[in-house]
Amino acid sequence: MREALEQATKIPKSQPINRWYPGIIAGPAPVTFTGRPEPPARTWLVERFLPEGLPVLLHADGGHLKSLLALALGLAVAAGRSFVGLHTLTRPVAYLDFEFDEAETHRRALRLARGLGLADIPSTFAYFPCVGHPFDACLEALERWLGDNPGALVIVDSFGPAAAGLDTTEASPVIEVFNRLRRLAWDGLLVLDHQSKLQAGEAYETKTAYGSAYKFNLARLVWQTEVTGRSADQVTLLVRPRKNNLGDLGEGLALRVDFADRAITFHRADPTDDAFVERAGLRVKILAALKRLGATTAQRLAEDLGATPHTVRNRLAELHREGRVVEVRRDGREAVWALATTIPKYHGINSWDLGSSGGPPAVVEEVL
Repeated sequence: MREALEQATKIPKSQPINRWYPGIIAGPAPVTFTGRPEPPARTWLVERFLPEGLPVLLHADGGHLKSLLALALGLAVAAGRSFVGLHTLTRPVAYLDFEFDEAETHRRALRLARGLGLADIPSTFAYFPCVGHPFDACLEALERWLGDNPGALVIVDSFGPAAAGLDTTEASPVIEVFNRLRRLAWDGLLVLDHQSKLQAGEAYETKTAYGSAYKFNLARLVWQTEVTGRSADQVTLLVRPRKNNLGDLGEGLALRVDFADRAITFHRADPTDDAFVERAGLRVKILAALKRLGATTAQRLAEDLGATPHTVRNRLAELHREGRVVEVRRDGREAVWALATTIPKYHGINSWDLGSSGGPPAVVEEVL
């Protein structure tokens, strides 16, 4: 009888759970917006990168620094330190690791903490060594921890191993895993994932996370990392925006990673530098061409970049609205464009400044 009762009252994982009365299945409560004050502006756990309360997907091929970038972001949030000049909110952080071992992650986290100017890893950064543990058991451990650490950012590294045994090429399992994570990670969720290997004729920047398109569809922001250059003591890294439901895509974030004896330091880099421009989008290529050619027309830029004049004019209009290019004169009916002499630090909700910025650097180490 007891077993039958327990089975009858067991909450299916696919059902929403009432947060205030655990054990009671609850549907969404309808609301009306009439007469309600406008909500405050959205807050960001990491400025323009990780919004509060929405899921974010970060994907890349192996060796493109996605895990270390996520670890660095998590430590910065836990410590309340800026990350390459980007403001963060101070929150507890849960890092669910389904790929690496505890000792290696500890070594890397210590190097990251030192790079942030910390004597030790923040006590509010919780590492969950999930390798070898079922997904359900990891979520149960996370739920217990979240009860004592409200408002936390949850980082899952990575989706594929977490969903082991499920067919993630199908929509239903992917939706199920995302929904279960979101029911726990109310305040912030960063999910890492792999992408399929590059095949002949494919462009890296067009690749998406491996499996069902619902990984992309359910995330509100999607980022892709790509190493654009390597040398003995330096790596250049492009963090490319693939989706943004909260604003324009922008150009993403260009980073220069310098290797030292005990640490590897992330610096903000100029995306129009040669190390990035060939892998960047058209907006960055226009800025780089204006830097190289000087003041010129949309027609000339289109010829130089192999794009249509119509597309170039549209991108120039965006850059003009952001104050990054100016019309200096007319050449007949054509406007002549040049780089703005003063570039604002920020350009909209999800675009990045072209130069280096202040704040303590983030430090990571990667086996290349």
